[in-house]
Amino acid sequence: MSEIIAHHLVAGHWEQPHGTREVHPSPVPTRVGTIVGDATSEQVCRALHAASAAQHDWSTVPPAIRAASLADAADRLAGAIDEITPELSREVGKTLAESRGEIDNAVKLLRFYAGSALRPEGKQFPTGRHSTLAVASRRPRGVVLVISPWNFPVNLTVLKLAPALAMGNAVIVKPSPMAGRTTELLLRALAPALPSGLVALLHGGSVVGEMLVDADEVAAVSFTGSTGVGRAIGHRVATRGIPYLAEMGGKNVLYADRGADLEATLDAALGGAFAMAGQKCTATSLLMVHADIASAITCRLRDRAMQPSFRVGDPFAETTVIGAMVSAAATDRVAAIVAEATDSGAEPVWFAGTGDSPEPTYPRPVALLNPPDHVRAYRDEVFGPVLSVVPVPDLDHAVSRINRLGYGLVSSIYTDDLSAAMSFSSRVRTGTVMVNQPTTGLDHNVPFVGWGDSGLGGLEQSDAALDFYTNTKTTYLSW
Repeated sequence: MSEIIAHHLVAGHWEQPHGTREVHPSPVPTRVGTIVGDATSEQVCRALHAASAAQHDWSTVPPAIRAASLADAADRLAGAIDEITPELSREVGKTLAESRGEIDNAVKLLRFYAGSALRPEGKQFPTGRHSTLAVASRRPRGVVLVISPWNFPVNLTVLKLAPALAMGNAVIVKPSPMAGRTTELLLRALAPALPSGLVALLHGGSVVGEMLVDADEVAAVSFTGSTGVGRAIGHRVATRGIPYLAEMGGKNVLYADRGADLEATLDAALGGAFAMAGQKCTATSLLMVHADIASAITCRLRDRAMQPSFRVGDPFAETTVIGAMVSAAATDRVAAIVAEATDSGAEPVWFAGTGDSPEPTYPRPVALLNPPDHVRAYRDEVFGPVLSVVPVPDLDHAVSRINRLGYGLVSSIYTDDLSAAMSFSSRVRTGTVMVNQPTTGLDHNVPFVGWGDSGLGGLEQSDAALDFYTNTKTTYLSW
């Protein structure tokens, strides 16, 4: 079977790629790859022009109609789950269950933001003037550029697209080339519910991304991806002076305090580290353990490693727990990180149920005991099924170490001490803190933001996200 071609959505029409093409192999052996071609400058110009025109009309549509359109889009996406699920697994290697769960969550996001279009907005302020009040209200920014990643191409595209549309904006989607066909199927499901040209899909690499970021029609940019790329885009956006939101990398730590439930701690740490082969920004990367329970945790971890709980293999097989890494290059990068740590003295504890897989994209989960703090496994985002385990003297040392990492996405504490939990939450510099909960798994009606190297700009998720996709207008009313 030949590779599958990813198409562009330009001015309401699906078009073949005419620019430079590249084949992105599937990480799943025996599955075909995707041909992704760069959008041409002419396609970019037409998409931007159409989006600007469509946004002008969309911004004047009553909010109830915008809400109905988003609700219709949610229903259409729900109806397309069976079609999109295998393509998502084919392109990025996650299991069928993980793919289906991602799409289902995107449906919920669309329905949530359909409601946002109808919720009360704006504030009324008293003034120092006779018979005068001031009203602050939201207005759409215009055309929003969404740059979405490969690891959650459905959910994270919708996370940005839905609030932008609910507030009256148009959206240009520039997805990762590694998930081009999946994003196409997403937009094919949503587009019939929306005015022609309001949403565009333009594939390509950095050249296309730079064209879009520099375009006068783009009024705001929302990005999810690595810290390095996010900062590079941020520098470019800053020269234009437009709003920029970036959700970037994470080095997420779970700290087990002396009173932690040991089994619950390991459930959360291993599940958070190994699910989706560790390829998520909220994955648990470091397990810091109070010295009083370090020996007990290590003993139980070794026992867990002998059990075939994390079966790695074909994402399309029902028995698979951990699917593929996104590419052979990604697997090699993670293997190099593990080798560096073991060469520097860390003890690897390999998990059973994987064997010596001949497939280059099927990883073997590993826990690294006591890696030194100068190696990448300790200090950097790994984006693979690797959990570093480090003993610490107490909570104070754990907080200090977490804050020195520089990332600030998610942290977690497992403890039976409320005072310790509250102290940890108030002092650790991460945007989200979990107490007796894994670092992974978020509620879409709750704000989410990264601090430090993990985020720039505003909040995502919940109605708090609406602030980024709108301008505030203040009107003084006198009578």
